[in-house]
Amino acid sequence: NHPARLAAVQFRVLDLARSLHFYVQRLGFVVANETPGRAGLATSPGAPEIVELTEDSTAAHADPDAAGLFHAALLLPDRGTLGAWLQFSAAQGVAFDG
Repeated sequence: NHPARLAAVQFRVLDLARSLHFYVQRLGFVVANETPGRAGLATSPGAPEIVELTEDSTAAHADPDAAGLFHAALLLPDRGTLGAWLQFSAAQGVAFDG
């Protein structure tokens, strides 16, 4: 039995520039490909895109108290890589919950 694996995840966002700032500056992704209204993100230069952000002015604001799928999980190759990413993100002021 193997867990299901996705090659990439797509998020609809209200403000692409704001979302890019968060994913690049605070989470450490790099922009692999960008066109008006869309950005593909990777974990490092030359790596495959694993996150796609698509600007959608009609996207609803998520109710913070509502249940739903508002996240994605990334499997990192080992504990050392996870630790390095946690240190980087914490230094950028990312708050962790759960």
